[in-house]
Amino acid sequence: MSVQPARFEWLREVVANLPVVLFAIDSEGTFVLAEGGALQHLGFAPGQIVGRSAFEVYGDAPDGTAGVTRALEGESVRMTADVGDSTFDVQLVPVSGDERFAVLGLSIDVSEHRRVREELEHLALHDPLTGLPNRALLLDRLGQAIRNARREEAGAALLLMDLDRFKEVNDRFGHPAGDELLRQVAARLQANVRDVDTVARLGGDEFAIVLPGAALVAAGRVARAVRRALETPFATNGELLDVQPSVGVALVPEHGVDPDTLLRRADIAMYVAKRSGSGTTIFSSEHELGGASRLSLLADLRAGLERDELVLDYQPEVELATGRVAHIEALVRWRHPTRGLLSPEQFIPLAEEGGLIRRLTTWVLRHALADCRAWRASGLSSGVSVNLSMRDLLDSRLPQRVSSLAGAARADVRWLSLELTESALMSDPPRAVDVVARLRRLGARVAIDDFGTGYSSLAYLHRLAVDEVKIDRSFVRELPGSNARAVVRAGVDLAHSLGCVAVGEGVEGRRGWEALAALGCDAAQGWYVARPMPASALLAWRAESAVSK
Repeated sequence: MSVQPARFEWLREVVANLPVVLFAIDSEGTFVLAEGGALQHLGFAPGQIVGRSAFEVYGDAPDGTAGVTRALEGESVRMTADVGDSTFDVQLVPVSGDERFAVLGLSIDVSEHRRVREELEHLALHDPLTGLPNRALLLDRLGQAIRNARREEAGAALLLMDLDRFKEVNDRFGHPAGDELLRQVAARLQANVRDVDTVARLGGDEFAIVLPGAALVAAGRVARAVRRALETPFATNGELLDVQPSVGVALVPEHGVDPDTLLRRADIAMYVAKRSGSGTTIFSSEHELGGASRLSLLADLRAGLERDELVLDYQPEVELATGRVAHIEALVRWRHPTRGLLSPEQFIPLAEEGGLIRRLTTWVLRHALADCRAWRASGLSSGVSVNLSMRDLLDSRLPQRVSSLAGAARADVRWLSLELTESALMSDPPRAVDVVARLRRLGARVAIDDFGTGYSSLAYLHRLAVDEVKIDRSFVRELPGSNARAVVRAGVDLAHSLGCVAVGEGVEGRRGWEALAALGCDAAQGWYVARPMPASALLAWRAESAVSK
């Protein structure tokens, strides 16, 4: 075989600019020709590879040396060879009847193509934000864990979790801060599981962990470890963010032997954990019945509003310095015909989900204003406080509704204090500012309830010009402990700096009362002051109780 010099120069010039190597080897396996732009990826300059053994060049690629041997034996070969940091697609064609060339070959550098393919494959199975496996890969790993558990007569567990109040992080600090928080959460989760476990992000603030071979005790241990790992606040853009997960646990085979069933049941358990505030819930068949039960309870609540089954109890809030009853909080209960007396936690979230919260709040406002008018006529000059939900606050017609209800009850709007949580205020701050301003123009007072349990912007608190800050019972109950004392003092100082009254909730004993007084708190509420009672008992309580503790 011969190559004409002019044609060879033209061919050399073409392949020199392509990611290929055009080569020939003799019957001993020695390179007698090698040209192309991909030579540099092999660590050779043009001409340097000629005279070297193909077995030496492919020495680190067993498939490569085997392919050369097969080609020298007369077989056409197509193979992939990793040489150095590069990957080549190699074709070898035996040549017969030529003294110089035994094999002609073409190597194409496919490293970039392979990198792109691997990257696409990775992206198809991983979350781009955190790098964790995504839902598709989670389902695959969960399927493997189920198959192994059944084959080995062992167990497996699925933990599903989301972050409480994560939306508030995005609303207050922006999505970049939320993304950084998710990355840090992912890192902490991975640091608290075994190499054989899979941590995945399913979307938003929802994560999952597959625990192959884990039974109930091990799953509970991991759930506790995960919650402990997320207890330390996260540093993001100079801010310390505090989030906690609600965790649902489903077990193999007790709760399912297919991925979809386990995911659904872990999700149900997570929902129960979030609603109950327990942090972690193991799935139970009773929880699954809860879906139908909730629908039934929602229908009962709708009928209960028609049948006037709701009742109000009242809990006074008193001034620490004088013992004067400042306000009296209305607490709604539901006297269910078969389930007995239900607390607000058992039906308020249901009313919000089922679109009944406006009717329920209207009922509470109407009856609370009427009761307030009655006790004021009997000599108790205190106003009444009513809790509002996030949906109430975002209703632009709320001020008009409050005004109409006060008029119908022949009550003064100035008797009314409306309590809002930080979470409700920060769900849509501009709208909250507008609605609160209109309520205050009517004469109603506005209080921030459960202060310290959410994310609130000082700028918005100033613009809201609220009248009262109620420090959450979880801090007050720990008084006079040093950590709780520091938090309560900060809440009192903040309230006073905004020109607000500071109220401590959940006072259950004299020590809490005295600690609040020492910290400069203005008022207190809790069982040490008075337990919730019907309106008819307020006057007797006021006459008999020595409220100036």
